[in-house]
Amino acid sequence: MLALLLVSCAGGAADPAAEVALDDEGNPVTPPAAAPAPVAPGPLPAAVLAEVDTVILREEFSYRGASRDPFLSLVGTGSVGPAVSDLELAAIYFVAGNPGLTTAVLREKVSGRRHSVHTGQRIGRLYVATITEQDIWFTIDDFGVQRRESLTLRKQEDDIR
Repeated sequence: MLALLLVSCAGGAADPAAEVALDDEGNPVTPPAAAPAPVAPGPLPAAVLAEVDTVILREEFSYRGASRDPFLSLVGTGSVGPAVSDLELAAIYFVAGNPGLTTAVLREKVSGRRHSVHTGQRIGRLYVATITEQDIWFTIDDFGVQRRESLTLRKQEDDIR
């Protein structure tokens, strides 16, 4: 005991590894294991999930009430098609006796793509309502509001020589 008192008075720190606890018979005693560190909550293991009887279903919506699904985004839809201002009326092949055979040829101003249309056909949001000898009339559906626009053939001047 005196030696222990001298070591502590000498200013030296006692080495915890040097001090070993002994049981009644003089055998070293191992200290009890430290408590495990708390674990942050995370996803449940697959074994636990397999035992759960409750199934959670995701609610799904579908709409068949009109031509356009109101749950779909209006931005970035691929079926918008060209606007009337992007089209140019190139020709009209008018058949007076049979309007079903009348054909209008449209050309996109930017890409040059051609469209041959008959009455009742669609180009994106444009519905071909009527085709006359000089005009083509479209009904345009702007997300529930309908309006009408037309394109007219340009006058061709006679070549005077």
